[in-house]
Amino acid sequence: VNFVTHAPRPNYIEPLFTRDPAQISEVQVLMAMMAIKGIYAEYGVNRLNHGIGFDTAAIELLLPTYAESLGLKGKICQHWALNPHPALIPA
Repeated sequence: VNFVTHAPRPNYIEPLFTRDPAQISEVQVLMAMMAIKGIYAEYGVNRLNHGIGFDTAAIELLLPTYAESLGLKGKICQHWALNPHPALIPA
């Protein structure tokens, strides 16, 4: 450490939000369905690196049901890297 700066008050990271499924809108569900059918299925996407947000949360929630109904179980999204948000980590 080359230098230390003292802040006038303690600093902490405040979580932006949690990925509560109840807050996912119908538009985000529709966009997730379009992404699964139009991109993931079409190009055989196997590796995911989803960040935070309701758009990717909608995709994650629809994979077990909607993607399976399209016959994609075991064909797409097999390798995941999830970037957890501090609000998602239990204390």
